[in-house]
Amino acid sequence: MTGSESHSLENAHRAVRHNRYHAPALDKGLDILELLAGQADGLSRTEMSTALGRNPSEIYRMVERLVSRGYVHRASGGDRYHLSSKIYRLAMQHPALRDILDTLYPEMTNFVRAVSQSAFLGVFHDGQVRVVATYEPPDRLTITPRIGAELGVIDTAPGLALLAFQGVQARIAMLRATQRATLDERGLTEIPHGQLNAICRMGYARISSLSFSGLENMSFPLLDRAGNAIAVITCPFLEAGTPIDRPSADAVCVHLLAISHAISNRVMR
Repeated sequence: MTGSESHSLENAHRAVRHNRYHAPALDKGLDILELLAGQADGLSRTEMSTALGRNPSEIYRMVERLVSRGYVHRASGGDRYHLSSKIYRLAMQHPALRDILDTLYPEMTNFVRAVSQSAFLGVFHDGQVRVVATYEPPDRLTITPRIGAELGVIDTAPGLALLAFQGVQARIAMLRATQRATLDERGLTEIPHGQLNAICRMGYARISSLSFSGLENMSFPLLDRAGNAIAVITCPFLEAGTPIDRPSADAVCVHLLAISHAISNRVMR
């Protein structure tokens, strides 16, 4: 056997090993879910078929199965389909996240009552900060993103806090995942490492809102053993309407910093 024949045979064996567990039906279903995840207005079966380059009958059968299992929702009175919240609900049952949520709940419930401010927990997911829990005070209206909302990474306090408490390569990977732009050599030099390092030294990110006057977002990381942020607690501190006997923004920072350290030690370590 010649060297080239041996090389070809090795490539053939490698291809067989790679496709040994090929599951076309599963791939088709995942393709549909991933496609619908980026479509706020949903898609028709024809649009899905065109986007995925698949036969309409294939799409019809798979979509109907996904609808019956609750992963896809069919709009009433039409032929448009949307991703349901089932995948999100399943993710919320993951033991690690469940532990964080269970441990945080009493701490954050007491916190929002004491300071008359709201708070929320966010995690990095698919290039965004995904809100996975919210905490509201009982005595006032606040400005809090809904559960499931997606926030920016480089232009929000929770995003910057998550970025800051990572190594340089992890920062780059997270920024690439935002899909805002390809990070070429010029782009890499524009990553705000100075700002992120300053956040690390302070222990949290504190940024005035660009959308709401008088609102200041304060974000505190939950860290693993290596000191990397796994999740972030954010308090959208609203000055207006805060009772005069409630803590100031500085006092709220001290309070939340202590909570984030305690939760990191209890859950992440």
